[in-house]
Amino acid sequence: MLAQGEAEIAARGHQTLRLRVVESNAAAIAFYQRRGWRIARKYAHETLPVMMLEMLKSVLQAES
Repeated sequence: MLAQGEAEIAARGHQTLRLRVVESNAAAIAFYQRRGWRIARKYAHETLPVMMLEMLKSVLQAES
């Protein structure tokens, strides 16, 4: 399902894929990192008292 979403976003002409994940969700972070995603920044959630991570993946990585 993740690969399909990545392909659909890339097909719409986006060069960089982005997602957000709660910083304390280590399993999800590891899952995405194994699939080529990298942590770009850490920031406070807009309304909840949790820290978030923005993760990125380039379209070139998504195609490989």
